[in-house]
Amino acid sequence: MSLKQTPNESKSQPADDLLIRLAEGARRQHDAGLLNGDFRLNAPIRSKFLSQITTLKRASVALILFYAPDQRLHLLLIQRSTKLKHHPGQVGFPGGRREPEDNNSWQTATRETAEEIGLQLLDRHLISPLALYGSHSGFLVCPYACLVPDLKVNELVLDTTEVDRVFSIPVTELIQPDFSELGSFTKKNFPYYWVKFNNGPVSLWGLSAGIVAFWLKDSGFDLDLEAPAPSPAIPLQHLQRIDVT
Repeated sequence: MSLKQTPNESKSQPADDLLIRLAEGARRQHDAGLLNGDFRLNAPIRSKFLSQITTLKRASVALILFYAPDQRLHLLLIQRSTKLKHHPGQVGFPGGRREPEDNNSWQTATRETAEEIGLQLLDRHLISPLALYGSHSGFLVCPYACLVPDLKVNELVLDTTEVDRVFSIPVTELIQPDFSELGSFTKKNFPYYWVKFNNGPVSLWGLSAGIVAFWLKDSGFDLDLEAPAPSPAIPLQHLQRIDVT
């Protein structure tokens, strides 16, 4: 049976059904033991990416689902401070670089989320880790799918040195094929592809959008974002040089 849906069908899908599909997709992605990353959209950078894998900086992010007042399932987003040196004003998820005192990647995600938006994630909020995601920007990111059912966005306490604002996108919009697009730019005569989810003047794109796009794909949603000559995910068993915790 095909899981591809028409826009009208996906907009009317109950939130609980969406949550089940996303949870199954997250666990399926993690249990497959694969490495995702920008190289999947840009096959020619795969060999360079693998040659540099031990030098990638470790980071974690939390993809937090919650039920908004409209009773729909939403995904929480943050907009980074425009005063930051790196990636100012970009949209993404709570999270950041792993510190020496962090015992594992989940601890990084919970610490950074508490610091940035004042939300204490607990083990009971964790749905599943997603696949590790390697970025050509030099990071190896461990994303965590989480559910905080009764989250109140307006009650979050932001660290304004890092976060300008928080907002959310209904999952029913994220899974619409016309809500996302595959963009590209040319560098040294080579086309680089990236995913963008359109959300008015502030959009989710790049690494964060790539994580979401592959999660939705592994949850059975067809966003029609296939890059020319895509590269497959990499089995983690072939990458014994990296710590996957």
